[in-house]
Amino acid sequence: MLGLVGGERVGWQGHVIVCGLPDVGLRIVEQLALSGVPAVVVDDDPAPALARMLAAWGVPLVTGPARAEETLMSAGLAEAVAVICAQDNDLSALETALLARRLRAEVRVVAQLTNPAVGRAVKEAGVAVLDVAGLSAPSVVEVCLGEGVQELSLSGMRFLAARTTAPSAATLRELYGALAPVAVVPPAGDVLVCPGRDTEVSAGDEVTLIGTPDELAAADIIDHPERIRRLAANLGWTVHRVVIENDVYPNGKPKGASAWKRREIRTPSGKIELRVIRPKFREVLDDLEAGRVNSVLCETSTG
Repeated sequence: MLGLVGGERVGWQGHVIVCGLPDVGLRIVEQLALSGVPAVVVDDDPAPALARMLAAWGVPLVTGPARAEETLMSAGLAEAVAVICAQDNDLSALETALLARRLRAEVRVVAQLTNPAVGRAVKEAGVAVLDVAGLSAPSVVEVCLGEGVQELSLSGMRFLAARTTAPSAATLRELYGALAPVAVVPPAGDVLVCPGRDTEVSAGDEVTLIGTPDELAAADIIDHPERIRRLAANLGWTVHRVVIENDVYPNGKPKGASAWKRREIRTPSGKIELRVIRPKFREVLDDLEAGRVNSVLCETSTG
């Protein structure tokens, strides 16, 4: 059964028909509205909250199955400049795209398809394919290549993107097993984005990998602060802060103590000795004395 929400059909021409309202569809409609491009949305079961958003933007909503000829014609296919099929499953998007192409061969049709093989096939039928994952990949890689460990939430699960240095020449699979490689940055040359696990890397190449905290810790890739947070979480503790002393690198590997970090102190026995200055440890002791924390968890680094 067809329905119309938020407008009259009079004057519908030069508009874009967007099929599928949730997720990508809604973002497309929002950008069209902000750009002043008229749009008509088709959705067979729109969520009330999303329907109210469309009404606020002044975007008409046709309720009905986009895969039906009657629905597309009711959305003004005859005068539309484009049809975007953004349904949340490939079958619906594919059927809608092919139907729009059959009903009006000259209209531009864009379909969101997650299956690469299907996408290649429909391109031959004159349907442009919206590859959301491919478009977003450069942005994801840019975030993951930031300094330190980057945190990601995927389907409610916590993942980390961490950078490490390849210890020897080998494939990514041989070095890191099932961890997902995001990028390889050689000392000289271009960044290799989303390499396969069988990609050969050289000793010294920087490799960014995604995995769960447990997976990265098992591979000894996760950095020092994250290891501490994991250990505290296992104990049921709340972390106030993670302190890295001045004689270790952020990944927990020790630096060589240099002379300027040492000073002469007098021990309780009266003996004069050289000791490494540890200002961060002093801060931890101050936190304990002030009652800001009630426990300290330490990890000893060895070279």
